[in-house]
Amino acid sequence: METTILWVNLKVNMPHYFNKLLDHLYRVDLDLTGLCNRQCSFCPRTHRTYPNVNEHMSFETIEEVLSELRKIRFQGFIELAGRGEPSLHPEFEKVIDLVTAEPKTWKVRVTTNGYRMKKLWAGAYKKIDELILNTYTNQKDYDARLERYKVLSNGTKVEHYFKPDKLSVEEINKLPGQLDTKTGKRFRYAFNNRAGWFSKDLVDSPCYHPMRQIFIDYHGNYQMCCNDWTYQIKIGNIHEKGMIDMYLNDPKMNRIRWTLLNGNRRDVLPCSMCDDDQGGKPGVLKVINAFKETDTYKHHVCKIAGSTGKDFVRELKGADLIPVYVVE
Repeated sequence: METTILWVNLKVNMPHYFNKLLDHLYRVDLDLTGLCNRQCSFCPRTHRTYPNVNEHMSFETIEEVLSELRKIRFQGFIELAGRGEPSLHPEFEKVIDLVTAEPKTWKVRVTTNGYRMKKLWAGAYKKIDELILNTYTNQKDYDARLERYKVLSNGTKVEHYFKPDKLSVEEINKLPGQLDTKTGKRFRYAFNNRAGWFSKDLVDSPCYHPMRQIFIDYHGNYQMCCNDWTYQIKIGNIHEKGMIDMYLNDPKMNRIRWTLLNGNRRDVLPCSMCDDDQGGKPGVLKVINAFKETDTYKHHVCKIAGSTGKDFVRELKGADLIPVYVVE
């Protein structure tokens, strides 16, 4: 594996220069499996062209991710979620044991549709820090889950969401205010179009995803964004190049980061068809603008984006991007 950056052997004593980037890394998603037991109407899997692949993340891949996160003392979330149902991994309970084993500095969150819920609630889910439980059937099932699955062993309330299947993305977003089961406040759903899958609508605002999240698929590929359901942009494979190295230094990654932080979504093909507007909210814009005042942005991100990152301008605009899954 390539080890090209300074921090590799420094561990805790990582230069403050890189901390300015890593301070923004909030979540690492592990897309454990290519399988899902549902085809919900508001998910790309509802389309007949989207495959259900019986492939799963290896323990070698998981160990590699954990090793890298230990080096930086990562304090965000490892999220077991993605484009499949995570609990369909054939050794899901062993995966939970692996990511929750001490010593760890991170928290573990699972997002699930409730597959094998009863067994996992009594076992594996006693070990995690947070649980997001989505109910896609009917009000009766949702109410029953609300009553049965309330609080994790650590005292954290389960996040429950009721998203009735058969509704479109637009219909889900028009549902009346929902109760947040953790805070007691009301909220409205804001499903996005999965980077052009459901529509080609564009929200022309900055985007913060490449700063706050790393998405690793079950092959060990570092994908640009969790919303890129057609797998158009891959940064690299973590078995060939260090995951944190790619997050910090990869020229394609920094070109994307620089482009999106400046609101130039049209220069990255999946982003040019994305209506996720989280980056345009006042609180996020404040974070983005503060980061753009740092030396890390001015002398690291901009330098890479404007030098070796320029080699990817044509590719990122779509010239060399071939989606793996295409709506016919």
